[in-house]
Amino acid sequence: MIKKLLTYSVAVATVVWSVGLLATPLAVGAAVSGDLIKLQCSAGSGVNDPCRAVYYLGADGKRYVFPNEKTYSTWYSDFSGVTTVADTVMSSYSIGGNVTYRPGTKLVKITTDPKVYAVAGNGTLMWMTTGDLAESIYGADWASMVEDVPDAFFVNYTVGSDIDDAADYDETTQMDGSPNINDDKNLTDGGDGPVASTGTSLTIALASDTPASGLLLANTINNKFTKVMLTASADGDIVVDQLTVRRGGTVASDSPFSNIALIDAATSKRVGNTKTLNSDHMAVFNKDMTIAAGTTKTLYLAGNMGATSSYAGEIPSLDLYSVTLTGSAAVVGTLPIVGNFQTVNGTITVGGLTVANGNNNPDAATQKIGTTNYIVSGFKLTASSAEDFEVTQIAFDQGGTASDDDVGNLDLLIDDAIVATITTTESGVAFFDLSASPVTIEKGKTVDVDLQVDLLDGSDRTVRFDIKDESDVVAMGQLFGAEVKVACGSGCTADADPFWTAPVTTIDKGALRVGPATLSAVNIPEDADQLVLGKFEFEAKGEPIEITALPIGIIVATSSGNLDTDSTVDITNISVYDSSGKIVSGPIDPTLKNYQDGGTSNNVLLQATSTDTITVPAGVNIYTIKADIDSDFGSDDTIIVHIRPNQISAKGETTGLAVTATPASEQQSATMTVKSAALSLSTSPTPVAASVVAGTDQHLFAKINLGAESSGEDIKVTKVLVRVECNSACNPAEVSNWSIYDGSTELATTNDPDSQTSGKTTDDDDATSTFTFTTPLVITKGTSKTLEVKGTISTAATDGVVTVGMSDATAATSHVTAKGNDTNLAATVTLSASDGQAQTLVSAGELTINIDSSTPKAGLIPANSTGLTAAVYNTFALYEDINIEKMYITATQVNSGGLDQISMFHIYDGGTLLASVEPTSTDAAARTVLVDITNTPIVVPRDTSKKLTIKVDTSDVDYELGSLGAAGEGFSFIITAAGDVTAKGAQSGKTISTKNVDSTASKGMTLFKSVPVVATNDLLTSGKIASGALASGTDNDKSLYAFSVTADSAGDVALHHVMFRIATTTATVTNFKLTDGSENVAFGPTGDVGLLWMNESSAQAQAGEGSIVMVFTDDQIAPSGVTADPDDNIVPYTIPAGETRTFTLIGDVACLSAGASSCSGTGSGSVNIQMLGDVATPGTNPTDAFTAVDTFEELLINSFYWSDLNRTSILGTSSTTASSAAQWTNGMTVALTNGGKMVATST
Repeated sequence: MIKKLLTYSVAVATVVWSVGLLATPLAVGAAVSGDLIKLQCSAGSGVNDPCRAVYYLGADGKRYVFPNEKTYSTWYSDFSGVTTVADTVMSSYSIGGNVTYRPGTKLVKITTDPKVYAVAGNGTLMWMTTGDLAESIYGADWASMVEDVPDAFFVNYTVGSDIDDAADYDETTQMDGSPNINDDKNLTDGGDGPVASTGTSLTIALASDTPASGLLLANTINNKFTKVMLTASADGDIVVDQLTVRRGGTVASDSPFSNIALIDAATSKRVGNTKTLNSDHMAVFNKDMTIAAGTTKTLYLAGNMGATSSYAGEIPSLDLYSVTLTGSAAVVGTLPIVGNFQTVNGTITVGGLTVANGNNNPDAATQKIGTTNYIVSGFKLTASSAEDFEVTQIAFDQGGTASDDDVGNLDLLIDDAIVATITTTESGVAFFDLSASPVTIEKGKTVDVDLQVDLLDGSDRTVRFDIKDESDVVAMGQLFGAEVKVACGSGCTADADPFWTAPVTTIDKGALRVGPATLSAVNIPEDADQLVLGKFEFEAKGEPIEITALPIGIIVATSSGNLDTDSTVDITNISVYDSSGKIVSGPIDPTLKNYQDGGTSNNVLLQATSTDTITVPAGVNIYTIKADIDSDFGSDDTIIVHIRPNQISAKGETTGLAVTATPASEQQSATMTVKSAALSLSTSPTPVAASVVAGTDQHLFAKINLGAESSGEDIKVTKVLVRVECNSACNPAEVSNWSIYDGSTELATTNDPDSQTSGKTTDDDDATSTFTFTTPLVITKGTSKTLEVKGTISTAATDGVVTVGMSDATAATSHVTAKGNDTNLAATVTLSASDGQAQTLVSAGELTINIDSSTPKAGLIPANSTGLTAAVYNTFALYEDINIEKMYITATQVNSGGLDQISMFHIYDGGTLLASVEPTSTDAAARTVLVDITNTPIVVPRDTSKKLTIKVDTSDVDYELGSLGAAGEGFSFIITAAGDVTAKGAQSGKTISTKNVDSTASKGMTLFKSVPVVATNDLLTSGKIASGALASGTDNDKSLYAFSVTADSAGDVALHHVMFRIATTTATVTNFKLTDGSENVAFGPTGDVGLLWMNESSAQAQAGEGSIVMVFTDDQIAPSGVTADPDDNIVPYTIPAGETRTFTLIGDVACLSAGASSCSGTGSGSVNIQMLGDVATPGTNPTDAFTAVDTFEELLINSFYWSDLNRTSILGTSSTTASSAAQWTNGMTVALTNGGKMVATST
């Protein structure tokens, strides 16, 4: 009796019969999925002590019971793999069920039933219907394998199909399919199952900013005691299986604590559920927590307090007492970790916040999938009169059966206004962080808190968003600064799980929506099988939907026949196809339902109802309706397929509940129009009329358009014929190798397209060229195709006009053979007749060359420089590609210059260098440079232009050391005659005479050792003098005008003098000076009055107009004259190579009443300044500085006088001969910074 009790009663929960007798010591530590686990036994424990019970730890985080030793033995041979775990760990794993026999190991039966069963996966029993079958599977000794299963355990099994044949059951396959209990029971990790750590260690430490000691107030939550850091090793993730928190302190008790919480310091979220303190003053947290490799998770150990008045003065702590890891990872650090003590206060009473059912809290209800913005939970928060509150967190726990994927777009509403939204829940929790914008509840006031969601899926599942724990509502009192424990009103139970219970919302059965899918209205042929007539979207939500009746309506409209009697045979074999092309329903034939409203026998409704079961998977699915069409239809008859969803018979595959498809209104697919096979022909207007060179290979003569836009089916073309016509100067035989192309692909033919044209050798003859395709050309209905007809022109064909087209409108079918691709019926062909565009035969192409508008203007260029653009030529080829093989470029002299000023000559095609030539001629008239590129000619494509850029490297200019180049001398380029360009036609091979060479002269380029670039006042980027109002009275050293001069990097540049045009009214300007920003560098001379002011009697600009010269000196004293340096202080100003100097003209301006009626006279006063340039070079160029100022007339034509210092390059302006040497010139063609040239500019 004792043994029977042990076997049938105790063994239901424990396997104790052998563990107590083991000699092998058991492993002690953390457990993972697949482990055998038991409790640690104390000394003297008997064999029936519960500590000896062995369980299987499943992947779902639950433990499974071995009912008896026989069951255990089918899975394990001994107990060597059992792991001992702490009682707190064991209690954290709930019972998941009983283990059943391993499949394939034994046959089973019960004592009250003679049937013998084989075991399949997950405890499925299969009746072995005969002993012969058992013997064929298990052998002659099969009866010894039969074991009785106690009736009490038989409920763990389910009865499956019978074994009627040896092929129905294979013991090896069954055993291999269940290698372990996890696989046998299909257990998976739902997020709570143990996972082994992959890292080697977890380092634990007290955080440096752990909370300081403080007060613990009654009925408050999240009181942070201790902050700990958990750091995973860098070699893998660490999984914490268990954390134990101990209440410490010698003067303390557990009673003030409601429960203990772990809070993630990074997110302020609670980790897992709250735990109460056990008899050992410990709270055990078993929710697995993964810490990624090399990272740190920081946790607060927090206490939620109850009533504290009886415990005032106690000073508890919360300590991290133990940490258990999964796998073999080790804990590094000293335990326990103790934070600071907190003092329990019993006198301060904080404000209260009460949770109760809200005004919008719904009744239990059933809602359809697809319902949006539905309120599933509603409670209210009421603040007491003691203080205001700010709510910073609210967490709802999904206590129903719905999954995270079943609900979405969760909105938190406060007094009907959305304050926060999350996309989905996480492990059933909807967490709203309001810390950035807390919800304020004034003392004595109430707010409604509602949760609304979208129901996305989950047929027959439930939604119940509860407040699981009092600490799931985090609200801080604004008077005492404590987070209070919410009190319990209607709908909640204090200290219960859940704390506040929401109503249950049941997700209704699945839903089905039907609508038209994307399908273009197209033409279809008659007398064809399984044509697409319609396409529809079927969207199943919540569960797959089984359709058992699908009515399909077909509206047929015709103007050419009566459908009253034979319409049901015109459309037959209606079938429904899924997206993979598989028939899921049909074929069925329709019946004549009725005439359309207001219709006639020419407008009817056919209906066919499919009774095949169609299973529509969850999601959007496309189904296509096809049918056979007979030959009774006329052109332009129309067919429209429609479905009325509310007439569909359907049910949920999972729930078995009837489903009414939506919408109720008729859903109509695209209109199909019956058309016969039809093809349109035309000759394209391109290529346009043009000239073509003799010898051209595969010239495009015509484009033929074949259109199936109005066809009911694809068109199959097997032959195309074109007509070749010549005028009196040519004959068809002069063009051969006729070919036809589809895009870039030549279409193969079975005949010779030249067979007729080759015999037509008489001028003014016509011929045809026929192309019979090796492979028929298929033109998709609703589209068109353009074919290109090409031929090779004889080298002797130098005159005449050829056209190629389709010109016989009365016999369109003679130009093409075309049939319906499906029906093989002859297509109706329509032709827009055209001879095609005239192609005029010429002997050779033409080449024109002219100077391009981008050629630089006449200007100054620096010596010793490379890649300076001197000319740009535009070339244009007509009729054929032109190859330029040689070019003779003539250099025209500028100021006795020529090719001596050039060290290298380059020609470019865009940015590509084509050739470089070193000039061999010296300065003289009409010297040339030969560019010979015969081996790699310049190709100018037919009917396009190509720009050729001429660039030069300039010679050195050095008077003192001697050089080939000379300052002031220059050149321009020109192609003087057509024969200076050697060019040949690429197709004709003939030499081309170049046209338009009289327009090839470039502008003159003058060489200097270095050159200046000027920015006038209006071009300055900084330092510009803006127009403005004159100040009343005297304004000394007023800035009037500014300009800059930049010397080229080739060398220094010197300035002798500059001139300005002055115009004044009423106001006067005296004491002109020019400053470079650091000192005054130029002055108006005090003598030579006649040279300074036109029509003035003094050196002052007094109410008149004149020109003033500013001469550069070295002593900041105005010279008494300009000619011959009377005071020996005129010294040119040097601007170093590559540098810029900015100068400002200043003067003393007098205006006694600016803008009024009197200002040293009558009228308003004004001063206008212009900087002067030059319009002609000096007679002798270059010359000395003094010649330019001999007379007033000379001065006026040499307003901007500068030098490249080519004769005093060593000593520069310090040479006594710097001004007298012939190295000076004026501002003619001096460049401005905007690319223009210097003239009298900004005012």
